[in-house]
Amino acid sequence: MQKLKPCPLCGTESEAIQPGSGGGWNVGCGVETSTADGSDSCGLVLFGGDRAEVVERWNTRVEVES
Repeated sequence: MQKLKPCPLCGTESEAIQPGSGGGWNVGCGVETSTADGSDSCGLVLFGGDRAEVVERWNTRVEVES
């Protein structure tokens, strides 16, 4: 299985991939934590179809020209 990259918005380590309640999968930044407790996570969650799709979408980054 492909390793998750850090969160694309804040750089915090990603949480484990979890089955979603709607039958798909999700992965997120600080799914179990909140910024109110002093963590650096932004709370971003990505929902998707199957596990491999969610990992691929989470790990996709857009290259920006400087």
